[in-house]
Amino acid sequence: MNPSIKTTNLQKTFTLHNQNSTELKVLKNINFSISPGECVALTGKSGTGKSTFLRMLYGNYLPTAGSIEILYNDTYFDLMNCLEHQVIYLRKHAIGYVSQFLVVIPRVSTFDIVSNTLKQQNTLEDNSNEKISHLLETLNIKKNMWHLPPMTFSGGEQQRVNIAKTFIGNYPILFLDEPTSALDKENTEIVLELIKSKLNKNVAIITIIHDATIRNQICTREFNLENFTEV
Repeated sequence: MNPSIKTTNLQKTFTLHNQNSTELKVLKNINFSISPGECVALTGKSGTGKSTFLRMLYGNYLPTAGSIEILYNDTYFDLMNCLEHQVIYLRKHAIGYVSQFLVVIPRVSTFDIVSNTLKQQNTLEDNSNEKISHLLETLNIKKNMWHLPPMTFSGGEQQRVNIAKTFIGNYPILFLDEPTSALDKENTEIVLELIKSKLNKNVAIITIIHDATIRNQICTREFNLENFTEV
């Protein structure tokens, strides 16, 4: 089975232009791959580049050197050479990203935010509203809140909306940056079951989870970024 993502000699250096162009070497020589159905936890002390690595894989940060290849529809896309519209295409169809904070268009209802993922993927069906409703109910988001913009919600509710709008999609790859950080024990268990369900469907998942007990329930292996940092 071909890897869903593979990197070769990946490096990232930040240039601090307001600090006499000081170079901050963050990550070096990362050779990494993940297969469908695998969950890999990014580990390492704070400041070792976990979020930076995830953002490079998503195309937010351009690597200083090396390559990132993303598999979608039996074709590898090299992010280093992708045009902007290709990166947008991959984000709509190949890679779902649950960030630590919910970023959405203001005044758009929770239901429409989740529904928009299916619109972007052109997968709206007659029973899509039923699927969205079931997912929101599973994540304990009360029905009387579905018509409200989620920016008025609590941190835990926003995080669950963030998960819903990503997990409703048919992404073969998921990036999860602290997906349970704002959740209580009950909702954490619910999210872990949703993650396990995605893994059973051969979705490749890369996650940052600091709680080892939670991490060990879903991750097949760890990838320690301390081995690739110069900080």
